[in-house]
Amino acid sequence: MSVLTNSTNNGEFSSDDYEMNYDELSIVKQGAVVKTNGESLTDRQQLKELSEKFAKMELELKITKLELKDATLDKKEKQLEKKEEKLKKKEEQLEKKEEKLEKKEEKLEKNFEELQKKFVEMEHQQNEQQKSIDQMEKQKAFQEELEKKLMEQIVKVQTKVDKQKNDHKEVEEKKALQEEREKKLMEQIVTLEAKISKMEMGQKRESNDYFSIDKIEHLQNNALEKEQKEKQMEMALLNFRQNCWDASKSHNDLKITDFLTVHCHKRQEDEIRTVFATHPILFAKNFPNIFYFEISIKNMQHSPSDLLFFGFTTNEQKKLGERNTYAYYPFKENDIVGCGINSATRQIFFTKNGRRRDPFDFVDTSSYYVTEPLFPFVLMFDPGDKIEANFGPNFKFNLATL
Repeated sequence: MSVLTNSTNNGEFSSDDYEMNYDELSIVKQGAVVKTNGESLTDRQQLKELSEKFAKMELELKITKLELKDATLDKKEKQLEKKEEKLKKKEEQLEKKEEKLEKKEEKLEKNFEELQKKFVEMEHQQNEQQKSIDQMEKQKAFQEELEKKLMEQIVKVQTKVDKQKNDHKEVEEKKALQEEREKKLMEQIVTLEAKISKMEMGQKRESNDYFSIDKIEHLQNNALEKEQKEKQMEMALLNFRQNCWDASKSHNDLKITDFLTVHCHKRQEDEIRTVFATHPILFAKNFPNIFYFEISIKNMQHSPSDLLFFGFTTNEQKKLGERNTYAYYPFKENDIVGCGINSATRQIFFTKNGRRRDPFDFVDTSSYYVTEPLFPFVLMFDPGDKIEANFGPNFKFNLATL
């Protein structure tokens, strides 16, 4: 940079010129001869001029320094402004980047929350699926168990049916054998009657002959009675083997399993819960008949109890004590009690643990009061009570003792 002055060089003064003139002025101050543009200045006037010039130059120098300083400061200020602008631009860029980063962060947070929700939903769905799988496995196990029990019941029923068929076959065979015996017996009776007629026509009979005829008649009568009892027992066994509990005519609160076991599983106030057998009592017309059945008390909520009854009645839900109801109680858990009708005496009899009780009542099927068939029944009240029926042929009580 150049500074305007009053010196030679057309009024221009550079920093290099300033250094040279400053040395020359220093020499003048020491009283020596100073050369300026080839001329010698020896007098005071020249010295004064030089001094003034020197002072002016010093002033110009200061001004120049200040201007240089200002120019430098301006330059630096411009540089700083440029740097500041660059910094502002960088700051704006950083702010934009920061905004982008914040947006990305918000987006990432939203994505993370959505992923977390999806994960929770997937975990919930997985748990629900696992529950469904567990439930299906339980249902499958229950179904398999149910099918297993059903197959067992089917096998039991089939076994019972086969047994009933075999028993029926045995009864038919015995019946045929009995008819054959009766036929032979009738032939023997006819033969004996013919012999007796011939003996009566004889003129002489000894007392021993009369004794022999009476003895033969007595033996034949005993044989007939024995055959009648055997036929009676066969009829009773036929009734026993064909009977079971009838679910269609029994109370809804009573659950029947394997056709013989009854379980009371509900309770409603003032409700009569009765289970009936499928077949009524069969009274033979030509000879006496015995109908008998037993029940085993498997479970009883209140033992002994007077809220569980059994006996004979019509197949309607009746209260104990009404017409055409014949029942026995009390008894306790694990007791085996039985009920039967002797059609010869028209009496109902009861048994308990293999021993006969006193005759209970007189039943006349031809009377006004008994106009409907009588069925074996059990009346239950307490939930949890459980009984099992036995319609024969093997009983705790020995029917042969009747």
